[in-house]
Amino acid sequence: VTQQHTSAFQWYQRAAERHYPPAKDNLAHCYQHGLGTTVDTQQAFFWFMDAAIQGFSVSQYNLAYCYGRGLGVNKDLSAAFQWCLKSAENGYPLAMLTVSHFYEVGYGNEIDMKLSSQWQDRYREATATSETTPT
Repeated sequence: VTQQHTSAFQWYQRAAERHYPPAKDNLAHCYQHGLGTTVDTQQAFFWFMDAAIQGFSVSQYNLAYCYGRGLGVNKDLSAAFQWCLKSAENGYPLAMLTVSHFYEVGYGNEIDMKLSSQWQDRYREATATSETTPT
């Protein structure tokens, strides 16, 4: 544990206690990976959930990962799918791509190739860069 990690952990903790979702997500990562603190997957899950409930799409995706891997919570593929879907619906591109894959293989849900394709399209739209022609 480096001094920088310890300091970052403390600042994330202060901001998380003030209900700032990105800080909650960063604090959860600290707990998940032992950055500035000891590894505590239950605390990581708690902070991902807290930020996810506030609608923070990145934390919704990270919460889906916890459910899918059983990190700090019992493994639950249906919950993993549902949180990933919420994240995708809230505009997080990586979640859109993951939901597409979940529909393709039936991960926590029924296989649906049409919905898989639709989420792939939404991912492409969300990540497309607009090119302008010089005038």
